Amino acid sequence: MKVKFINQNVSNMKKIFTLFGVFASLLAGSMSINAADFYYLEKIDTQSEMEYFRYEYSDQNKLTKELHMDYEEVNASTLRTFEYDSDGNCVVEYLYQDLYMTEDPDQFILVGKVEYTFNLWNEMVRRTAYTLDLYSNPDPANCPLVESSYLDFTYDVDGKLISVVTAFPGGMEIQRDDYLYDADGVLYQIDNYSTVFGANDLFISQRYSFYNSNILAAVSSYEVGYDGDLWRKDVTEYNYDTDWNLTDVEVWDGGHSSLISRDTYSCRDDFSLESTVYPFNFEDSYWSGFRSIYSLIRKPLDKHEMYLIDDISGQLTCVDTFIYGYSNTPAGVQGVTLPNGSKSVMLKSIRNGFVELDGIEAGQNVRVVDMQGRTVYSGKYGTGLNLSELVSGTYCITTSGGAVKFSK
Repeated sequence: MKVKFINQNVSNMKKIFTLFGVFASLLAGSMSINAADFYYLEKIDTQSEMEYFRYEYSDQNKLTKELHMDYEEVNASTLRTFEYDSDGNCVVEYLYQDLYMTEDPDQFILVGKVEYTFNLWNEMVRRTAYTLDLYSNPDPANCPLVESSYLDFTYDVDGKLISVVTAFPGGMEIQRDDYLYDADGVLYQIDNYSTVFGANDLFISQRYSFYNSNILAAVSSYEVGYDGDLWRKDVTEYNYDTDWNLTDVEVWDGGHSSLISRDTYSCRDDFSLESTVYPFNFEDSYWSGFRSIYSLIRKPLDKHEMYLIDDISGQLTCVDTFIYGYSNTPAGVQGVTLPNGSKSVMLKSIRNGFVELDGIEAGQNVRVVDMQGRTVYSGKYGTGLNLSELVSGTYCITTSGGAVKFSK
């Protein structure tokens, strides 16, 4: 069975396959995998309880299902499913969306599809995306999917990826990634070019720089001003310890004078990265230029903390913590499920603008949005919510236990 290369560095290629739990026996053609030998990332929970992730894998350690529930944004909850060919290549991905905030994965509506095409060497040559054609039918539940864009991949004679071009179905190029290698064939930079509204030319929008092919150093983002000049909007820096374990990611303004955000990462030592299976769709991340955190770590992730600058104090403040949960038994990853003990929030009563809910406890975070997705109220739930100041209309209350619509 042939394998895909990110570059000609065979040791890097083996590390990537090891990350997905595919060892030498699999590369040699043996498809037997003992699931008990692996630790599967089965869930990611948040301290805020406003979003979570659940994952499902095949008996070949391939990601088959990803559920992301988000109670902070309207229509942000998604379910993705993946199908593979006999060589283990992901050939199709389906995207479902919780348009009606049912919190039931079986009621999600299909809103998109991605098809992957490979050549004889199992190198991905095209990624075709399909989205809803709302012009033909405004009802998402009965709307057909139409091709919206595609990506073409070009390789050199050694099998190294050298460019990825994104275009509309008619052929109009809207984005291009150029992969740059040194004399030894080691990737040191990716330049991303994008179109600017009203312009036909491509302008550099992002630049990825590497310490080596697998260790990302920084990402600089650029914008074109009204005067047509290109300026650096911000820069994201990736910091590591002496063993090249990722410790934190910092986002600075373009002049590197003001810190915007920081993400910190802590890892586990009770099992190895080589025995860990992550929800890392190889094909989906392959084209995107090392944009997944899973390609940067050297140990299994344990916790990810997000910090933003507080508007009042001007200090970095932790806004949420992502907690990674693993399972080393096949039963732990069979089926996507909601968190144990999750409650379904229901509307209890509305009286003079005071809203009471069932299935929620005092102190839980609550957010109210209008039908345009704008936040009109956020805070903690007490004995109810005083929403008397809202204008008449239909709203949606989102909590960690679900969502409910109401009118006043």
